[in-house]
Amino acid sequence: MPFWVFENPLFQKHRSPMPHPEIPERLAAIEEELSAHPPPHMKIKKSKRKASNDELCLVHTERLIEQIAGTAEKPFTQLDPDTYACSDSYQAARVAAGTLLESVDRVCRKKIDRVFALVRPPGHHAERDRAMGFCLFNNVALGAAYALSRHKKKRVAIFDFDVHHGNGTQHIFYDRPDVLYLSHHQYPFYPGTGNWSEIGEGNGKGMTVNCPLPAGCGDGEVLYMFDHLFEPVLRQYGPDILFLSAGFDAHERDPLAQLNVTDRGFLQLFLRLEKFARDTETPLIYTLEGGYDFQALARGASAAIGALESKIPLDSERCSTPLCLDLLRQARSTFSPFWEL
Repeated sequence: MPFWVFENPLFQKHRSPMPHPEIPERLAAIEEELSAHPPPHMKIKKSKRKASNDELCLVHTERLIEQIAGTAEKPFTQLDPDTYACSDSYQAARVAAGTLLESVDRVCRKKIDRVFALVRPPGHHAERDRAMGFCLFNNVALGAAYALSRHKKKRVAIFDFDVHHGNGTQHIFYDRPDVLYLSHHQYPFYPGTGNWSEIGEGNGKGMTVNCPLPAGCGDGEVLYMFDHLFEPVLRQYGPDILFLSAGFDAHERDPLAQLNVTDRGFLQLFLRLEKFARDTETPLIYTLEGGYDFQALARGASAAIGALESKIPLDSERCSTPLCLDLLRQARSTFSPFWEL
């Protein structure tokens, strides 16, 4: 079955007139890499779906939607110190969100089981009532909520491997038992959330699984915690769909962060996700989040798509540094009431 990649030229019209890390050239770098070295199973599709106001209200307030819609009347709007909109951003954000809805529709109708939504603006920092962190609407959260409401899925999981914690996604689902949110991220770091103690509340307690990583962590820690924390939790949960908030700013080349994941580390992570998906027959929907070194971003996105048919063996070597063991001890202490680790 092919790996569908959704793109749309509209996403490159979201641009700041001032220097900013989140720029159209990010998508151009990925598209150039995929054009130069296309995986044989990849199918490029133009995304056309726009999320309606009613659909956006699954995860956002009407007030936020009206605020973002109002930016279309102005050449430039500064929404917070990090987050901007131009006159084209509202329509780009609606199509970015709609691309996740289209991805879910295709997956749930058994047309495909692998998707990468190459969208801008990104989404995982956007909270229910607030745009922030380069993000206007929370694309991955909308996709998850839509899978539950429109397609009556019972269990949805989101694994966020962006270097920045997905505070918006966590915020939207923090008290819900039907969405499992997992994240590894640099901590302490922007946006300041994602500590071990944030585990959900009410009926959602135990459904938020954060693994905060200190600066300097790399392949060993990321893969060790996937093997010992995230994959065991995912297998116990048994999601109907697994969404991936695909940020590539944990790469050692990225200018905005201080984690040291290599090309090999990302590929090994994607091979693990593919193995989980095949073993459990779980569809994977990737959506682009961060990543600000063009070369690392392009190679990372290509590796995610290429992992479907990769002949590179899964590296099962176990890192056992003192830091890995400390992280696992903390994870077991925090999550043992909810999951077997």
